[in-house]
Amino acid sequence: MGSVVAAFSQVISPMAGFSGFALGMLLSLLALACSLLGLYSTRAAAGLDGRGNAVSGALVSGSMVVALLVALSGQGADAPPINDFTTDINDPPVFVKALEDPANEGNPMAYPGEEFALQQRQSDADLVPLLLTQPYDLVFDRVQAALEDLASTTVTDVDRASGRLEASATSSIFHFVDDVVVRVRATAEGARVDVRSRSRDGRGDLGVNAARIRTVLSQVAAGR
Repeated sequence: MGSVVAAFSQVISPMAGFSGFALGMLLSLLALACSLLGLYSTRAAAGLDGRGNAVSGALVSGSMVVALLVALSGQGADAPPINDFTTDINDPPVFVKALEDPANEGNPMAYPGEEFALQQRQSDADLVPLLLTQPYDLVFDRVQAALEDLASTTVTDVDRASGRLEASATSSIFHFVDDVVVRVRATAEGARVDVRSRSRDGRGDLGVNAARIRTVLSQVAAGR
């Protein structure tokens, strides 16, 4: 758990903290396996000492494994191994402000293309553009309000003329940062909203970006 605390305190990078967490999980599983072997070796029929230590070891390592599994449960373990989601896979919203962030230097910000699009179609087919009949300006204001309401999220750019809004979201434990861009376009009926959310680190995102897009769209649709 030390790596989790270090990442939370921003002593080490988010990826280093998560890697330490994963290593801790692996070591806990190994310790549990050794403890179970100890339990078997000290069974009554074997006539060996150390039964108490084996039981204690199994309880401790087993508790650690359960705790780690609980921490991971419900965190999108079944999400596809991609970290860039959008409501428009054919013409994704483009990041502008995020490119100016020094943390993104050398980080490819272009949408990865068909490889990611195919997996998103299979796992999150509900991520589609939001079409509204309200006027452009009203919808734009709703989008801004929705971004500002997101937890641990900072709106970094608002460009009404081009219909683009950007934000950065920081996870609560490891401090992973995700970049978000929303594009609002006027239509004959009202306005269309497209959202793109991507993680700066890692290959997968445990479903965080797709969930964020759904939250933004639902709040805009509800007029919040």
